[in-house]
Amino acid sequence: MRFKKLFWIILLIITLFTISLPNGKEKKAYELIYEDIQVIKKQLKALEEKVELNSKRIDEIYELVKTLSTQMVALQRVQADLTRNSEYFQAKLQLIMEKLDETNKQIIKTQEELLALRGLREIPVEEKAEVETGTPQSTEASEEAEQKGQEIPSVFISPQQIYNTAYSDYLKGNYQLAIEGFRQYIENFRESPLADNAQYWIGECYFSQGDYYKAIEEFNKLILNFPQGDKVPAAFLKKGYSYFALGEKEKGIAVLKLLISKFPESEEAKLAEQKIKEVSEG
Repeated sequence: MRFKKLFWIILLIITLFTISLPNGKEKKAYELIYEDIQVIKKQLKALEEKVELNSKRIDEIYELVKTLSTQMVALQRVQADLTRNSEYFQAKLQLIMEKLDETNKQIIKTQEELLALRGLREIPVEEKAEVETGTPQSTEASEEAEQKGQEIPSVFISPQQIYNTAYSDYLKGNYQLAIEGFRQYIENFRESPLADNAQYWIGECYFSQGDYYKAIEEFNKLILNFPQGDKVPAAFLKKGYSYFALGEKEKGIAVLKLLISKFPESEEAKLAEQKIKEVSEG
């Protein structure tokens, strides 16, 4: 509407101007004014079309922003729901893991008790009584069995006794006996919480004897077969020491660096850092 009013005002001014012109030039001036008016009309029309087009674009942008805002609100709600669900499932998973760990411990305990019961059942009642009381009849029965070439029934030893005996042999320097004891423990009680410890001490036995290649082999078994065991950092440390003892400095440093990266807060990591420093300075 403003453009139309402007147009009529301009037309009125031009008309008044043409009236005041001399008669000779009136026609020519009128033609020029008419041409100018046509140009102005075209310009006004182009401006109106541009304004209308821009208005449509603004409306489209407004609708787009409105849609995006709605979608953003919906996504925020979904994200909030996912966060709540994630926290819930994490709590449930933690509870399940705790229950599973408790169940595993109970299974291991039950297995050891069953093995103990089986061992006791293998001994006849009469012989069991003699073993427990330590009566002379038991010695006589053993001697008689030896003379007849019969197998003497063995007294059942609990898993803890096997482990303790092997460890005692290690402390006394009876490394071969200790290795045999620890291997027997691992073979019969692989699911026991002390199985990884037994594997570690086998490596220590070979390390103490100076058989470093064999020690590395046994420490590798611990790392591969018992990755969650509490002796894994110590196995990495002694594996690195074994390489140093063999003169393979680069391998030793690589193993100790791997230990530091995997278990940065462990005591073994601190010892590894000191050893790397000593070797590097030396």
